[in-house]
Amino acid sequence: MLSSLLRSALESVITCGGRMQRLSCDQGVVSVLTVAYGRRNKQTCSEGRPPGQLDNTACSQGGALEALASRALYHEARLEG
Repeated sequence: MLSSLLRSALESVITCGGRMQRLSCDQGVVSVLTVAYGRRNKQTCSEGRPPGQLDNTACSQGGALEALASRALYHEARLEG
C-alpha cells in the first residue's frame, strides 16, 4: 500500500500494490509528507487477499519516501529533457 498525504488540500491517497497513482494540482506543487509501503490494518487493500496475508498489520518497508522521490525526479527529468 502506498499512502501519500498531500499538503495543499490535505488529501490522503491510498494506492494498492501493483497500481499507479498520479498526483497533480492546478496551481503550485504537490508536497508528499508521508509514504508507507506495507500493511497497517486488515481492511485497506484487502480485496482478493486471503486472510493469512492480512494478519500482519505491523509490517512496512523502509525507504518508501526516498523511492517515491527518486521516481518523481526521474519522471520530472524525462518531461524536461
